[in-house]
Amino acid sequence: EYLRERAEVDTLVAQIADENEKERKVREEKQAESRHLLQNFLVEQQQRQQQKLAEELEENERIEAYARMKRAQEEKLAAEKDGLGGSHLLHGDNAGALDEV
Repeated sequence: EYLRERAEVDTLVAQIADENEKERKVREEKQAESRHLLQNFLVEQQQRQQQKLAEELEENERIEAYARMKRAQEEKLAAEKDGLGGSHLLHGDNAGALDEV
Protein backbone atom coordinates (compact mmCIF):
# COMPACT_ATOMS: atom_id res chain seq x y z
CA GLU A 1 0.00 0.00 0.00
CA TYR A 2 2.73 2.43 0.97
CA LEU A 3 4.71 1.71 -2.20
CA ARG A 4 1.65 2.28 -4.37
CA GLU A 5 0.89 5.61 -2.66
CA ARG A 6 4.54 6.57 -2.90
CA ALA A 7 4.52 5.82 -6.64
CA GLU A 8 1.38 7.94 -7.10
CA VAL A 9 2.96 10.82 -5.18
CA ASP A 10 6.14 10.52 -7.26
CA THR A 11 4.04 10.54 -10.44
CA LEU A 12 2.15 13.66 -9.30
CA VAL A 13 5.38 15.39 -8.33
CA ALA A 14 6.87 14.56 -11.74
CA GLN A 15 3.74 15.85 -13.51
CA ILE A 16 3.81 19.08 -11.52
CA ALA A 17 7.52 19.53 -12.22
CA ASP A 18 6.88 18.91 -15.93
CA GLU A 19 4.03 21.44 -15.98
CA ASN A 20 6.19 23.97 -14.14
CA GLU A 21 8.99 23.44 -16.66
CA LYS A 22 6.58 23.91 -19.58
CA GLU A 23 5.20 27.10 -18.01
CA ARG A 24 8.74 28.38 -17.43
CA LYS A 25 9.64 27.74 -21.08
CA VAL A 26 6.48 29.51 -22.27
CA ARG A 27 7.29 32.49 -20.02
CA GLU A 28 10.86 32.62 -21.31
CA GLU A 29 9.65 32.45 -24.92
CA LYS A 30 7.18 35.28 -24.30
CA GLN A 31 9.88 37.34 -22.61
CA ALA A 32 12.26 36.72 -25.50
CA GLU A 33 9.55 37.68 -27.98
CA SER A 34 8.79 40.82 -25.97
CA ARG A 35 12.48 41.76 -25.91
CA HIS A 36 12.69 41.15 -29.66
CA LEU A 37 9.60 43.29 -30.34
CA LEU A 38 10.90 46.05 -28.08
CA GLN A 39 14.30 45.98 -29.79
CA ASN A 40 12.64 46.18 -33.22
CA PHE A 41 10.46 49.05 -32.02
CA LEU A 42 13.47 50.96 -30.69
CA VAL A 43 15.39 50.46 -33.94
CA GLU A 44 12.40 51.57 -36.02
CA GLN A 45 11.83 54.55 -33.72
CA GLN A 46 15.47 55.60 -34.08
CA GLN A 47 15.21 55.25 -37.87
CA ARG A 48 12.05 57.39 -37.88
CA GLN A 49 13.77 60.02 -35.76
CA GLN A 50 16.79 60.07 -38.08
CA GLN A 51 14.51 60.30 -41.12
CA LYS A 52 12.55 63.15 -39.52
CA LEU A 53 15.75 64.99 -38.65
CA ALA A 54 17.06 64.55 -42.20
CA GLU A 55 13.77 65.86 -43.60
CA GLU A 56 13.86 68.85 -41.23
CA LEU A 57 17.45 69.64 -42.20
CA GLU A 58 16.54 69.37 -45.87
CA GLU A 59 13.53 71.64 -45.37
CA ASN A 60 15.67 74.16 -43.46
CA GLU A 61 18.21 74.13 -46.28
CA ARG A 62 15.46 74.76 -48.85
CA ILE A 63 14.15 77.64 -46.75
CA GLU A 64 17.64 79.10 -46.36
CA ALA A 65 18.33 78.73 -50.09
CA TYR A 66 15.06 80.52 -50.85
CA ALA A 67 15.95 83.27 -48.37
CA ARG A 68 19.41 83.68 -49.98
CA MET A 69 17.80 83.89 -53.42
CA LYS A 70 15.29 86.51 -52.21
CA ARG A 71 18.06 88.56 -50.56
CA ALA A 72 20.10 88.43 -53.76
CA GLN A 73 17.07 89.52 -55.81
CA GLU A 74 16.33 92.36 -53.40
CA GLU A 75 19.96 93.47 -53.39
CA LYS A 76 20.04 93.39 -57.20
CA LEU A 77 16.79 95.35 -57.38
CA ALA A 78 18.09 97.87 -54.85
CA ALA A 79 21.34 98.22 -56.79
CA GLU A 80 19.40 98.74 -60.02
CA LYS A 81 17.22 101.37 -58.33
CA ASP A 82 20.31 103.12 -56.96
CA GLY A 83 21.91 103.02 -60.39
CA LEU A 84 18.79 104.38 -62.08
CA GLY A 85 18.25 106.97 -59.37
CA GLY A 86 21.73 108.41 -59.77
CA SER A 87 21.56 108.62 -63.55
CA HIS A 88 18.02 109.99 -63.31
CA LEU A 89 19.35 112.95 -61.35
CA LEU A 90 21.92 113.68 -64.02
CA HIS A 91 19.80 113.01 -67.07
CA GLY A 92 16.27 113.64 -65.90
CA ASP A 93 14.24 116.63 -64.88
CA ASN A 94 16.94 117.86 -62.52
CA ALA A 95 19.64 118.03 -65.20
CA GLY A 96 18.96 121.73 -65.65
CA ALA A 97 19.40 122.31 -61.93
CA LEU A 98 23.10 121.63 -62.28
CA ASP A 99 23.38 124.43 -64.81
CA GLU A 100 21.84 126.86 -62.36
CA VAL A 101 24.47 126.19 -59.69
